[in-house]
Amino acid sequence: DRLIVWGEASKRHAVEQHGFASEAVSAPGPPHFVPYEQGPIPPGKGVLVAGTSLHYWPDEERMVTELREALAPVEVAYRPHPRRRGSWDRDIWSVRRDLEPVAVVVAAFSTVVVEAALLGRPSILVGFGDGSQGRPLDHAHYEHMAEVAALPGVFLAHSRIDLFARLWALLRNPMPEPAQRALRTLTLKIAHCAPGIQERIACAIEAAR
Repeated sequence: DRLIVWGEASKRHAVEQHGFASEAVSAPGPPHFVPYEQGPIPPGKGVLVAGTSLHYWPDEERMVTELREALAPVEVAYRPHPRRRGSWDRDIWSVRRDLEPVAVVVAAFSTVVVEAALLGRPSILVGFGDGSQGRPLDHAHYEHMAEVAALPGVFLAHSRIDLFARLWALLRNPMPEPAQRALRTLTLKIAHCAPGIQERIACAIEAAR
């Protein structure tokens, strides 16, 4: 009878593709984004590689090794996708804790890019290497990733040289605070992470009774 979804893009899909009436769909924001309600935080000095599921980026572990060799002594942390780890982390603050000590995120396709942007962290999307079913790895063209890829703090790398050069540039010259705030402001339109997510979810449930 009623549907509670992440944000406006999901609401649009529910109405246009699944036939829900607009008034039957609420978009309070994702409950696991509560750690990002308050705004940007000062950048760290490391790099976080946010992994994908097994099918999207088959050679990502090799990329982590190459990054650690190329960026030494910069710390390169690796957060595998839950499908690679074999379990989902119930602690909604764990991603934020992984993001706090880093200056930039590297990913092929990950919600962590959105979470990083909400903290004012830039990201680089890897658009090369082994993709699923033999296709080149470039998920920035997916409809649900296009808005994220267009953010001013999200960059595309189409080669290893491009990736390493962009990383060194961002590590040596972190985004200034005004740019971090602007990145978060634009990301809020996608992420629907204004303070009060849990309260909005509770109100949506009450309205459905």
